[in-house]
Amino acid sequence: MNRDSQRKSGFTLLETAVVLILVSILSAMAGMYAVPLARAFVQVRRTTEAAQKVETAMLRVSRELTAVTEVSAGSSSSITYRMLDQSGNPVWRTLSWAGSGTPLLLDGVALLDGVSAVNLQYVSYSGGTFSLAPSWSASTRGIQLQVSVTDAPGVNYAVRIFPRNR
Repeated sequence: MNRDSQRKSGFTLLETAVVLILVSILSAMAGMYAVPLARAFVQVRRTTEAAQKVETAMLRVSRELTAVTEVSAGSSSSITYRMLDQSGNPVWRTLSWAGSGTPLLLDGVALLDGVSAVNLQYVSYSGGTFSLAPSWSASTRGIQLQVSVTDAPGVNYAVRIFPRNR
């Protein structure tokens, strides 16, 4: 018998090593693109979840502040106001924020967690123009609330409310 006819078919060690090296290089190149894509996906998901939380909180605050009948104190980080509840009875409420990283509170109950900034401004209307002030006054006609959260850095959420009972 001839030695060539006895040769078994298969891959040599060199061929296997070359294939492994090529697969490793292709995997590394694919990983360089996959990691940033995965990070971007996670960041978009976190920002979307934060936006949904903020939207829910802003809707709640808008409902509350639309029903304001009187404001006893208003600053850039808190407002104490009287509103009518569902039964038509007057109730005092306080919307407040204590500083970066603390929640936005409504009567001491967390309304929104992970708040990095809150800015309450008070809208006055005089001479055909609107102006913003850092505190409540007798000429105030509306309230502007701006909120930033830690899960969506660089994104500010704002709502302007004009109480109907004022």
